[in-house]
This record gives sequence, structure tokens and C-alpha cells, in this order.
Amino acid sequence: MIKSILIGLVLALLAFTSCKKDNKNNNNAKYQVADFDGNLYDTVHIGTQIWMKENLKTSHYRDGSPITEIEDSLEWTNVYNLGSNIPAWCYYNGNASNNGIYGKLYNWYCATDIRHICPTGWHVPSVAEWLVLINYYGGENLSGGHLKATTLWAAPNAGADNASGFTALPAGIRGPLGRFELIDTYVNFCSTTSTGDSSMSSVLMYNVDSNTIVGNIYKQNGFSVRCIHD
Repeated sequence: MIKSILIGLVLALLAFTSCKKDNKNNNNAKYQVADFDGNLYDTVHIGTQIWMKENLKTSHYRDGSPITEIEDSLEWTNVYNLGSNIPAWCYYNGNASNNGIYGKLYNWYCATDIRHICPTGWHVPSVAEWLVLINYYGGENLSGGHLKATTLWAAPNAGADNASGFTALPAGIRGPLGRFELIDTYVNFCSTTSTGDSSMSSVLMYNVDSNTIVGNIYKQNGFSVRCIHD
């Protein structure tokens, strides 16, 4: 009797594990991940990769260490002018209401800090990992439309159909001199790939075309962050 019960429990556990694995690899599955602050993120399986469908919102590293918030424009500029390389985040325009939709903006020093801003099992992608995603949806000239959300972008939001389920949103950017720009028309995603002392590779999308552009930009900018599964 006891043996039969144990066999039944083992079979049930195997079935449950298989179900979880199948769900994790299904674009339509309800698979979520939480950051240290308790924010929950929907995810999407695209080709060989699993991505968060939302921009990062955490104000802590995965070990619980707080990330410095820099609201003041002069302080943000000093990270650039004085070369202090302080890991930092901000709300777009200093407005906390933007966090729920667009997430926070992080500089490169924060995104690459060894304490890790992504939850355990996740990381900020390299430019090579971004290119896998971009090429899966037709390369730089076509993929933007398939990665962009169909709402919240200003017209014309050219080519946007969000066929990927990635749901890129126009979160704007904070420049190295502290100025906020281009919300509703532009998003700049961070990568971990450095191209020099003052620049790094990042991914850009605009409302006016279907492109996804991989380019170099200042590490002191405030970027959107999407985490990818390890």
C-alpha cells in the first residue's frame, strides 16, 4: 500500500515538473519572475531565448543592496563630467508614475555591477544576445516592428505588430547631462558590451520605422533594461 502511494507521488511529481517545463517554453504560458522588490514580470520564449516582456523596475540588486537613485540633473551630470562611474537609476522625468508602465532607467555602471540587477537565473544581455533576438525576427531592418508594442508609441509606430510578444515600449532616455528625452517615440535598451572607456553598445527602436539599431552610446545615459534567462 505504502509502495503504491509512493509510486503515485513520484509520477505526480514528474508530471508536474514536465508541465512546468512545457509552460516555460510556450509563448502563451503564464510564466513570471520576481525581482528583489517583489515586482512580477511576464516572460516570453523566443527561439532559443527567454526574455522578460517588461522593463526592469527594481531599486535593489539581487542581494538586497540598494541602488543609488539620482534625481538631480547636476548629480547625474557629475557621473559623466567627473568620471565617478556611480551605478544609478532614475524615473523618467523624476515621475514615479512612469515606473509601472515603462520601468526605471539605469546607467551602464548599474547594469553591469557585480551585484546583479536582474533576479537570480537572469542577466542583462550582451550585444551578441540582442543580435540573436534581432536576427530571429529578420535582422536590423525588420525586427523593430515585430518587437515593438502596438500601443503607447506615438504615431506612426511604423511596422509595429509585436509578433514576438516582446512588447518593447517607448520609455525614452536620460542623457549623460541629465536631460530626459523622447518618451513615446524611442527606447534604448542596455547591453553589457563595452566599446571603450566612455561608450557601450545598445539597442534602439523608434516610432518612425521598423528598424532595430545596434549602436554605441554613453555609459552614463539612463537606459531601459530587459533581462534574459541564463
